[in-house]
Parts: sequence; C-alpha cells; structure tokens
Amino acid sequence: MSYVSVKKRNDKKEITAEDECKVEFVVGDVLFDIFEKVDYELPHGCLNGGCCSCLVEVLKGHEHLSFPKARESETLTKFKENYERKHGKDSLNMKEVRLSCQATIIKNDDIVICPFK
Repeated sequence: MSYVSVKKRNDKKEITAEDECKVEFVVGDVLFDIFEKVDYELPHGCLNGGCCSCLVEVLKGHEHLSFPKARESETLTKFKENYERKHGKDSLNMKEVRLSCQATIIKNDDIVICPFK
C-alpha cells in the first residue's frame, strides 16, 4: 500500500513532523481529489490550474507525480517568477511545488505534501 500524507506548518511557518492527514491512493488519482474523497479540504480556488490557490510543496515523492501539463506549467512559472521577485532569487531553491488540482500520481510509492501558503 502507498499513501499520500499532508503535513502542516506551525506559527513560525516550519513544517511539523506529524501527519495531519494520510490517505491511501490509486495510481491515476489527482492529489486534490484523493483528499476530497475523505472530506479533508486542501486549500483551493479555481480547480483548473490557473490560480495557485491549491499550491503544495512536495516534500517526498515528486518523481511519482506526472509532469506538469501546459496550463499547470504556465501557472507555476508565473508563480515562481513572482515569488522570487518578492522573496529574492533562489528563495524557492530546492523546493518542489505543484498544483494539487493538477498533479496526477503515476507510481505507487509514498508521497508527502504540505500546503504552500
């Protein structure tokens, strides 16, 4: 069995060690949909890859997710440009970010995410 887990951030914006939610998945599931099925609400907005409200940091298992399609890729590029303009170049260094409404699981292995905001 493979699981996708959600971590949370504390008041200092540090990622906590404990899982807030952990759910078994099937290859082909979209991250956002997995949690919706168990009534766990990830942050979201448009749910079509255009607004970045569902942005998550992939802490483990990014290689088990599909490559971003055109819409998600455009949205992530704009987000990264704006974020680095505001917080400095390399502020996203080594962070894998994805839109939970667009990222599809392509391999059975554990994945850990944390809402970005």
